[in-house]
Amino acid sequence: MRTLSLRSLLTILALAAATSTSCVVGTNFRGPGYDPQRGVIAPGAGEQVVMSLTTATLHSAKRDAFDEHIDTIMGSMDEQPGLIGWSMRTRALGNEVWTMSIWENEDAFLEFVVSDLHENARQAGLPAIKTFRSDYFPIETAEVPVSWDRALAMWDARKSQD
Repeated sequence: MRTLSLRSLLTILALAAATSTSCVVGTNFRGPGYDPQRGVIAPGAGEQVVMSLTTATLHSAKRDAFDEHIDTIMGSMDEQPGLIGWSMRTRALGNEVWTMSIWENEDAFLEFVVSDLHENARQAGLPAIKTFRSDYFPIETAEVPVSWDRALAMWDARKSQD
């Protein structure tokens, strides 16, 4: 299956949603440790797995470099040890992006976070970022895939507890 680059996806979606500034669009949840018919198939997944969420608001003028590095990371996600799956979304006519990834365990997630691939992309994309937020949560494996509405509700609930 061919995956569109973030830039191509944004262009298509912006044209499709030209009448709505609040239109949020995303990719389907997919990954090497997930099958749509069988659910989580990752051999290292226990009863709980780890869900990571990120969101960023970007500077329009500096967005191209950020998008290139996101494309690099997302293009390599299926090769990351311990990854179950991922999804991303964006505001069609805005500069907000979100990512969700689900990992077999916290160690696998943290290995990805400190990997050269992630660190290089993070450093290169930093000038484009106005605001950034990230967090991760244990979730029941049976909940995978988590809808964006559910994931963001979990995030908001945690934020209100802080």
